[in-house]
Amino acid sequence: MRVILVICSLVLLHVCRIEGETGNSDGSVMVFGNPRLCLRDRDTQVLRFETLPGGGWDNLRNKEMGRVFNVNYTQCKLSDDGFYLIPDGVTIVPVKSSEVETFAELFVHWDNYISTLSRSINVDAGLHITDVSISGHFSDEFESVKQKQFKEKASTIRIQARYVRYTALSEPDTPLHPGFRNRLQRIASHLQLNRTNMARYESQLLVRDFGTHVIRSVDVGAALEQLDQVSSSFVSQYSSQKNAILASASATFFSVFSFSASYSQNTSQEMIDQYTNSRVHSKINTFGGPVIRPNNNSINEWSADLDANLVAVDRSGDPIYYVITPDVLTEIPESTVFQMYNYIQEAVQQYYEYNTYYGCTALDSPNFSFQANMDDGTCKLLPNNFTFGGVYQTCTGGYTEFCEHRTQKNPITGDYTCPSGYEAVLLQEGSDSLFRIRRECYSCWFPPCCKYFIEESRTLYKAYWCVAQGQLQQQSGFLFGGVFTGDTNNPPNASKELSIRILLPASSN
Repeated sequence: MRVILVICSLVLLHVCRIEGETGNSDGSVMVFGNPRLCLRDRDTQVLRFETLPGGGWDNLRNKEMGRVFNVNYTQCKLSDDGFYLIPDGVTIVPVKSSEVETFAELFVHWDNYISTLSRSINVDAGLHITDVSISGHFSDEFESVKQKQFKEKASTIRIQARYVRYTALSEPDTPLHPGFRNRLQRIASHLQLNRTNMARYESQLLVRDFGTHVIRSVDVGAALEQLDQVSSSFVSQYSSQKNAILASASATFFSVFSFSASYSQNTSQEMIDQYTNSRVHSKINTFGGPVIRPNNNSINEWSADLDANLVAVDRSGDPIYYVITPDVLTEIPESTVFQMYNYIQEAVQQYYEYNTYYGCTALDSPNFSFQANMDDGTCKLLPNNFTFGGVYQTCTGGYTEFCEHRTQKNPITGDYTCPSGYEAVLLQEGSDSLFRIRRECYSCWFPPCCKYFIEESRTLYKAYWCVAQGQLQQQSGFLFGGVFTGDTNNPPNASKELSIRILLPASSN
């Protein structure tokens, strides 16, 4: 009897193995749900659709993160046109249009710049917080534009040609990825054991690893882009002729990629030349599609060979905590699911809040802060008094020339004093010694006899800053504008210079 049971068990195991795995022609085993199993027996060539929704997304850095929804091919689904194999829980809709969309945009200030490939999810982030406008501001793309605009005193002009072939959609109630589900179960476990600090910590780690959002929809195709940095003086000169500026930019773009006459723009050659001469930086980017050979490729050839090289050209999605529902997490008590939802929502909001820097973002304001990404209304402050009344440094004793480079007058008074209503406070003091050799000679036949004496001269220098005492007059004193060294930038303007009128005390170094 025991032998019969063992044999039956082995038979059942063998049957399960046949159902779960399938042999390949080379002797290897493919697990059920492997996409190669779906493609193996098809006569026509079918490509696997690679640009999928359902992934995590960091909406501050515009970066793909860990997988949120599972990817499996148990149904061996094909797109409606039969060209692509798509996973379970994903639908792709062919965009039956043969038009290549071309347009130009002007960004006078980097705060208005919008990502090329993540426009929808950055603009409509689905978060009801004041800091949502910083979406995308920590991406490499945005940082590059910001640095170039600031350093080159330029505005940004972007010209694009976009061709969308498909829209990929994530279906409702798609199963969660095992890794993401496991992280949610850990948070739920902490909550059920009342370990709220650990639950909060794990929620923050979840946002770190899986991002702030989940991608629900992806526009798939290809795009060409020309990103120009044009001097701000040129843009200001033709501020009333914005269309002429954009038409000139488009003309330079069309000439690079040899667009046909149907894409030409109406603008004068003189305006195009002025635009070209005002460019301080220009960059060509290609996203997807075949390899572009500038001046030797037409837009028609480019758009005709896209299918094998499709990429995401736009994304939209929801905050990542939207996927946390009792219907998806049936193994977790409903009350815990809602509690977990709140913890992860808090982690996303804190991620935005901690990366929001309030300050003045207007370049022409004396209060401008390069680090600020959220304007707080400090660009146009009313006249006010400041308790900082300048600094000065005195030097006494020793040789006169030794003190020449160790003194600093207060720029407010033009002397080694504080303004009226301010009191001097010692900031730093120090001393230096200088040794000199003095020679005294007297007659003692020829040559004369000389004696040498070593003399020490000591100098004392003191640095003071001026603090306000009592009532002051309007617009008196200085506004502190930061510090910098030969190796370290000044934080307010990210350079080794001062952004506003400010004085640094002299020192012995």
